[in-house]
Amino acid sequence: MNYTGLNPFCYKQLLSKAGICLLALSMGLNSYSQQTQAKIKLATVLVAEMQSKETTSANFSNSKNLQGLLTQHNEAVYLSGSAIKTYGAKPKLLVLNLTDLNQLASAEIVKDNIELIQLTVNQLPAGTDNLDFSVLNPYKKLKYMHFIVQEEQTIRDLAARIPDADRSIELLYSIVNTTKD
Repeated sequence: MNYTGLNPFCYKQLLSKAGICLLALSMGLNSYSQQTQAKIKLATVLVAEMQSKETTSANFSNSKNLQGLLTQHNEAVYLSGSAIKTYGAKPKLLVLNLTDLNQLASAEIVKDNIELIQLTVNQLPAGTDNLDFSVLNPYKKLKYMHFIVQEEQTIRDLAARIPDADRSIELLYSIVNTTKD
């Protein structure tokens, strides 16, 4: 007689329960991942999605406009601390660090044409509170917020701190490795 310490029925029940626990954990992690992805999308993926849905010239124009905003920074406003540099007559892009976001309320920036705000995230502010994007309310043409991060984990942490209130602004991210070899 071969005795393993558990009767075969108990062993099967134990394996079944472990399998159910793993399945539940997997579904929970997948759900979290989907929520993060639904809230904030990889910039190249969004452009590709827009292009695949294009059936009218308006949609084609929208994806080309977004692609231009993401790649051509010749007409932009750059904010760093209290320093503001504006290039072009009607800039559609505002570039700043996440830490300078609170400077927008007092900054002398022409808000009428800004469609994309590019935020470089070197590190998230301390704490676990949601980030306050109410300073963006005066930007009536704002369509996109583009977060530049160095690693995937920063996006997960950032997504958890972005309030769900305003879904009219598309949230994008790009991972840019700035470390030197």
